[in-house]
Amino acid sequence: MSSPVRQFKNRSFRYVLRTADNADMRFSLQSTQGAAGIEKTQLIDLSETGMSFLLGPATDVVVNERIKVEIPIPGGEQIAWWARVVRIEQHEPRGWSFASDGFGDDPPIKVAVRFEALPEAHARAIRQGLERSFMRAMRDQQYRNWLYYRTIALQNAWKAAVITALSVFVIGFIYYFSLPSANYDAEKGAPWGERFKFFDKK
Repeated sequence: MSSPVRQFKNRSFRYVLRTADNADMRFSLQSTQGAAGIEKTQLIDLSETGMSFLLGPATDVVVNERIKVEIPIPGGEQIAWWARVVRIEQHEPRGWSFASDGFGDDPPIKVAVRFEALPEAHARAIRQGLERSFMRAMRDQQYRNWLYYRTIALQNAWKAAVITALSVFVIGFIYYFSLPSANYDAEKGAPWGERFKFFDKK
């Protein structure tokens, strides 16, 4: 029996936090009351519809559970709202993702949640914060590219100078020995063997 085809679900583009971003967030389960149930962890990505964060492997969070999150928005603001857990999986850090530390020797897990009926004001704050972060990331990438090509150019400047000097020498050499001798007549030409300077007779 073939497995059913999973329905495609459109998701908002997610911004992966960088080391320069504030990733400290707090959350609490719906069943937990009071400040004693508030836990701190690291936010790793964010979109207008949801987000992902890290937890230790011994977490009590389960799929479809409702939690309250307090998250930093790139740019300095913070919002608090309800979300529902949609996925729990093993975290696979990548070179460009936010560093995951503070979880001991055991690798953390990644918890993905979707916001529930997020107010327009919160959605607008997230959208504006992400737009600013994308623009800043693009400027930083352009600056890093400029530094990279500048370094490459400086490291290879002497090679370019040598190639230029050799090219000028070869062109000058060919031009000098292709000049006609003093007894060259444009109407009659030059006697055989007297066309080039190194055949000139004194």
